[in-house]
Amino acid sequence: MGNPATQPVSELRVLECIDSAEFWSTEIGPYAEDMRKRADFYAISSVVLSTITGLGVWSTLAGSTHWPAVLLVSLVALASAAVAAIPQIKGYGRCAEAAASLGPRYGHVLGELEDALAMLRNGHPDGSARASQALKEFEEVRTAKQNLRPFPVGPQEKLNDLRAKGTKRRGP
Repeated sequence: MGNPATQPVSELRVLECIDSAEFWSTEIGPYAEDMRKRADFYAISSVVLSTITGLGVWSTLAGSTHWPAVLLVSLVALASAAVAAIPQIKGYGRCAEAAASLGPRYGHVLGELEDALAMLRNGHPDGSARASQALKEFEEVRTAKQNLRPFPVGPQEKLNDLRAKGTKRRGP
């Protein structure tokens, strides 16, 4: 088997990657924003619950020895801790940052793929090498997207639906 950079690349493969890059270049940004909003929601909720707990614990302890009041403050404190832990456990903030960087990367690789396709169609002698390099870059970006946690299930399902309806070529 020869050097992958010098092996012929089909136009169909490049077109499949172009479809995928076009889709993800527009869909990954809203996904990143959704992850950021989730992380922010939990952070704000945690601060609010912590504030309520902080204010409530002293008045409850000073003014009441009844167990329901103490239990209520304890439950709010527990809820505050849980709400603070959720975005860390789920990785919403890290995912938002990683996903946000993928939009421009997909845009760049889309341009590389389109240039490679033009070279292939024009019979340029370096077309196959250019296409191989563009495919390599595409796979690197795709791998980064595949490693997002939580994975962008909604956009992936949308892409799968488009493919099933035949409005997108088959591709990664």
